[in-house]
Amino acid sequence: MPQYREGRKAPWMVQWRDMGKVKTRSFTRKQDAIEFEGKVQIDRQRVKAGLAAPLDEILLIDFAKRWIRKRYAEMPLGTVKNDDSRLKNFWLPRFGVRPMQSISTAEVLEALDELQYEMKKTVATRNRYRALMHKLFQDAFMEGKVLVNPISRIPLKPEPIKSKQVLSWEEQGRYLEALRAEGIHYWMLGQLLLWTGARICSANALQFQDIDWEASVVQVRRLEDRALGEVVERQKGKGEGGETLVPLFPRLRDAIDAFRSETKWTRPQDYIASKPEGGFIPYDTFKDVHRRAITEAKVTRVTIHDLRRTFATNAERAGYSKSEIKDMLGHSTVLVTERYTKKDISHLVEKGKRIGFGAGLQDVVVSITGGAKR
Repeated sequence: MPQYREGRKAPWMVQWRDMGKVKTRSFTRKQDAIEFEGKVQIDRQRVKAGLAAPLDEILLIDFAKRWIRKRYAEMPLGTVKNDDSRLKNFWLPRFGVRPMQSISTAEVLEALDELQYEMKKTVATRNRYRALMHKLFQDAFMEGKVLVNPISRIPLKPEPIKSKQVLSWEEQGRYLEALRAEGIHYWMLGQLLLWTGARICSANALQFQDIDWEASVVQVRRLEDRALGEVVERQKGKGEGGETLVPLFPRLRDAIDAFRSETKWTRPQDYIASKPEGGFIPYDTFKDVHRRAITEAKVTRVTIHDLRRTFATNAERAGYSKSEIKDMLGHSTVLVTERYTKKDISHLVEKGKRIGFGAGLQDVVVSITGGAKR
């Protein structure tokens, strides 16, 4: 029953427990307090019966808490921590106490524009924040918590095409020499990147036990989880237990043998590119070293990921098929692999020279004034 508190402007008070917390609400009229208490009891009975609360009372913050807990239980910790951070620092301060059903497409679009244009985030970051909300609302829609997913009407922004560079053999040599000047462990990591095609956060996590010396195979099966700051037993997009197999090419075998002769970290559980004090080389550390190395080697606009493209292009030029390169890179389809190989038309250039293509035409030189000289 509602409690009466004498001397108050709103003397009638209703108390109830919600998710372990005691909540109160005051009313000026006893009848209003009785009706509200009855509504609270009905909602509690609906929850006990397994029925959803009214849509206009499902707050984003309440659903998001349950949603993120479920993702922590089902997905890699590092991935969920990023989503959790985006929710807590951006989305919940804006819409957390709002009923999900009341959040409109225009409001979310305005928040994304603020993220991109006022907070100066990249288009890729904007798309990630949009994807998070789309997934959250889509799951809410599937559970009957909202009638529509307002994020579905917001298209992804086209991301600028990044420069895709492939190093020549000469440039690879200069790059490795520059890494060697930074430290032999950086040189070893560069060799792993160029001869396995692994991503940086997988190449730096390779251990000696990942090499089958008899079968000449490298097993790429763990990665550096940057959110956790440690190495975990999984691969990107593969989950725990997934692995990619790459041949142990003779050049890489020779490089590992040379590195082992100069380091004390050669146990099976040691990282192949171990630091002098032991342990793997973090991505953020190698990123700075890579930047200095490409400057020293006079190779411009080359990212660490371009070393993966260089491996793919070298493998194709050596005679490996797109399907075989797909397996070595761990791609899901050949279509993804095609973005990593650079078309080689040098044979067409040589053929043009050989057949003298265009040699029968007289040269025409157009003068600055527009006239032509023959």
